[in-house]
Amino acid sequence: SADSAEVSATLPGAAVSSSADTTPPKGSIIINGNAASTTSRAVTLTLSASDDCGKVVAMRFSNDGTTWGSESAYAAKQAWALSKGYGVKKVYVKFKDASGNWSSPVSDKITYRW
Repeated sequence: SADSAEVSATLPGAAVSSSADTTPPKGSIIINGNAASTTSRAVTLTLSASDDCGKVVAMRFSNDGTTWGSESAYAAKQAWALSKGYGVKKVYVKFKDASGNWSSPVSDKITYRW
């Protein structure tokens, strides 16, 4: 009967949230003010990151691009220790926005020498 018929309607775009942030942040890393080399494993990282849809809230670091340290609050400067052994060293960083999206890794390199 007409009294028991189900009627459903879907508004165009109703299932899509325009406020969902799926775009990761973008950023950069500079080791020791862009110096070519250092005689110390202890370096200072200068970081810059932004997100089109919100705020950058966290970051993670790696000396090899594979094994990542613990997540820490986003900051413009970070003390870091290069991996052991002389030679060209790379430091990688990933940034996270308030929606939980992680950036692709970005890196910088410096030569650790005696």
